[in-house]
Amino acid sequence: HLFEEPGALELVSRLALRWCTTYLKGSST
Repeated sequence: HLFEEPGALELVSRLALRWCTTYLKGSST
């Protein structure tokens, strides 16, 4: 599976959060 590695979920969460922040920043401006 894709999320079998320990910390994989955390990595995805971090990327998602970063993407969300960047997306919101771009939309706000």
